[in-house]
Amino acid sequence: MIFRKSFTVPANTAKESPFQVIIPVQPGVLEKGEIFFPPGCHGLVHVRILWRDEVVWPTPDSAQEWLAADDYTIEFGAIEEHFEITDPPYEVKVQAYNEDTIYPHLIYVRLKIVKSTTYFMEPPVSREQAVDPILLSHLSDLREAIMELREAVRDLSQGIYVLREARQTLRQTDRFFDP
Repeated sequence: MIFRKSFTVPANTAKESPFQVIIPVQPGVLEKGEIFFPPGCHGLVHVRILWRDEVVWPTPDSAQEWLAADDYTIEFGAIEEHFEITDPPYEVKVQAYNEDTIYPHLIYVRLKIVKSTTYFMEPPVSREQAVDPILLSHLSDLREAIMELREAVRDLSQGIYVLREARQTLRQTDRFFDP
């Protein structure tokens, strides 16, 4: 499910007391996220995403503490950064500050969250692991029976063709003897 939020960060918002919005979400895996910085931000608006009070993005091991851009969408995905929302509150916090002393700036955030069962699927098992060996032997017997039936139908079709040809020949012979 995709969760969207747009918000305006007031001018001159300090880093020490960032503007904060809450995005209600469902439990699951944060599979993908996007932050769009419209034209005019000039790298003056800085954003980060948190769950509870833990910074989720940018990741804590990255060199950046906040993200900033101008007329650009910054994306992240579960392949690079995996994060699962497992317990309430089912909400993501977005914090932002604005170094622009004159203008407020609009920011757009989109989050794609998928259910954990969709994300963490068990690896596929082979047919032999998934099906009882006795059932497999019955399945093999059924296949052989089907092949035999196909052969019988083919023979029957050929026999019908021969009978039709014989009937046609018989009719032509009857016309020859009947004046």
